[in-house]
Amino acid sequence: MTEEQRALIAKIEAATEPSRELDEAVYVSLGYWWDSGESEWCAPDSPRSEPGGVPTFTAHSEIAATIISDMEDMCWSVRKVCDEPAEAWCWNQYQAPNTALKATARTTAIALCIAALKVRFA
Repeated sequence: MTEEQRALIAKIEAATEPSRELDEAVYVSLGYWWDSGESEWCAPDSPRSEPGGVPTFTAHSEIAATIISDMEDMCWSVRKVCDEPAEAWCWNQYQAPNTALKATARTTAIALCIAALKVRFA
């Protein structure tokens, strides 16, 4: 994991609510880039734009899960009980359960975003 990736995770860990700024930083960390000439986001290794703009990784757990959706055999789970911090786990289904990467945050989406990025950057 690079220092830049560690810094991004630290910023997300400090978040108390969804953030479009953090969503953009996650998108860039996944290889997407902004084409200022066309005013569009472009897919990694592609000159073409991606439809729909930046996903809301820090607002929706299902979207945060897309961070690892292309990684074979990956699973995820989230839990939020009353006023306790949310918890999220990411793991490979063929590894022992105690190898899951766990993250906690104020919301399930932010927790899953952290756990998924830790898996992606490992």
